[in-house]
Amino acid sequence: MEPRDLRVFHAFSNKYGLEVLDHLLNPREIRPPAPRAIFFGPQLVFGSIAEKYGLADRLREIFGPEIGDALLALSWRLASDGGALAESEAWFEQFESPLGMNVSNKDVAGILESVTKEDISFFYDVWAGSFKKKAGAVLYVLNSKPRLGRPSLSATWGHDAHEELLPPDRHILVRLEGSSAPLFAWTLEGGLLDEKSLEGVLQFAEKLGVKPIRLVLDQDVASDEFVDYLFRREFPFVRNVEVTTKWAKKIVKGGRSVLGSLGAARFFRRGEYHADSVSCRWTRALSPSPKGRANEEFFAEPVKSRPTASAAKDEAAERPLCLAHVVFCHEFGLRREIQFSVELGEERERLMADPEAAPKKEFERFLIVTEGLRQKERHVVQDQRQLSAEPFHLDGSFCFLTNDASLASPYSALSEHLTRTDLEKDFEDVMNDLDWVEFSLYRKKLREARVFLQFLAEIFLGEIRAAFAAEPLGQPERELRETLARVNGLYKIRFNDDEDDEDRDFFPALTEAQRKIVKTYVKGHYKTRGVYPDKWDVDF
Repeated sequence: MEPRDLRVFHAFSNKYGLEVLDHLLNPREIRPPAPRAIFFGPQLVFGSIAEKYGLADRLREIFGPEIGDALLALSWRLASDGGALAESEAWFEQFESPLGMNVSNKDVAGILESVTKEDISFFYDVWAGSFKKKAGAVLYVLNSKPRLGRPSLSATWGHDAHEELLPPDRHILVRLEGSSAPLFAWTLEGGLLDEKSLEGVLQFAEKLGVKPIRLVLDQDVASDEFVDYLFRREFPFVRNVEVTTKWAKKIVKGGRSVLGSLGAARFFRRGEYHADSVSCRWTRALSPSPKGRANEEFFAEPVKSRPTASAAKDEAAERPLCLAHVVFCHEFGLRREIQFSVELGEERERLMADPEAAPKKEFERFLIVTEGLRQKERHVVQDQRQLSAEPFHLDGSFCFLTNDASLASPYSALSEHLTRTDLEKDFEDVMNDLDWVEFSLYRKKLREARVFLQFLAEIFLGEIRAAFAAEPLGQPERELRETLARVNGLYKIRFNDDEDDEDRDFFPALTEAQRKIVKTYVKGHYKTRGVYPDKWDVDF
């Protein structure tokens, strides 16, 4: 190359870059981008639900346009796919969202960091104010048990910066009775629900103009002393009681004999149920202990039975009336028994294969392990005596304790329990080791932001689940997942990268199930950019 040409080459490459220079020297044919599939189901369905409640405008007003759109997009991601928030990057590469761009884990961390407790409280105030009727709110107490995503991170899960073990968070989700939309979420920092934490929730609800009428809780989240406090305070509640509890076992056993004689069954939401109710009095008694000090004991005692001596002597103590609902599901009981038999067989095979292995605690009393005379020789058989003594008849049974007069029917108590179970499943993904490490969720501020995102996702999940809850034979949880799978399957094919030229987008025909979903959830709220229902033959 001549010296003059070399100077021109360097000057051009320094100004425009080698890539442009290479294209001029070696011209190539410019091909249009290949067609690609764009999944817009969440944008169509969730966007319609967001417009119904004016959710996008409220988020943008309180958190700002950028953060508001980001919170809405992340709530779509959680409602659509669930799982860890740290796995959102792949979702944004496939689905359209309010952001219209990919979101990395670094972006998610920045979004969580920018959300303050003051902004969340302000949003709850504005959000609750948008509902005309705020009386009749139900408080659902949820467990958020930490979940492991990758075994390699199990050593880091559950510890804060000082390596102190953290208890699982518990949350209270407040919804209007008969409504699918939540009003606000409240986090209980570990431990059990007690008087102080309940009063904190009630005070916050009062500031929002919300009047709770009922508390729905599980046995794991509150002590008997707290239940006694609810009785004394005359605060309505319904509590799922473990059927292995001494007093509940007697009531369930008596109820099961009555149910068997009646032979009456009712199909309700998830299966075939038998149910009965027993009038009881909440009793507080003193029981002797080996150390000589009397222990306070709480239990529900059927009204027809003779009161205990200690309770009869305590004339000053009032024994509040309550109902114990006994519900039995054949299908659930059989499934539990089969599951136990399979797990017991797997444990026996594991012990036979590894002579050095010790039996797991939950199966230890059901297996007889005999070491052979030869090395590494072992015999493992099931202990039929212990198996016959195991109360498998309690499998499939539920016991609900309530002082709420509006829950006089056992099926009304069962409905509240199933609703709480569905909500608890939605909140299971709040605590997981992937998010714990990626987003430093040991910081209270970031955990609160993560719970707020789950609250936003619950708005969409509740709206979809409500369509099935009204059906007597409906199965909301299964049908919810099937609906979300069909929503995620809605796609269009884009033949160029120009988003303004949407006339070239091709919309495949809808299946019958997708057509029903679009007609049910889009309705008159549709204004979503980039999707045209008139391309489908759907009568809105």
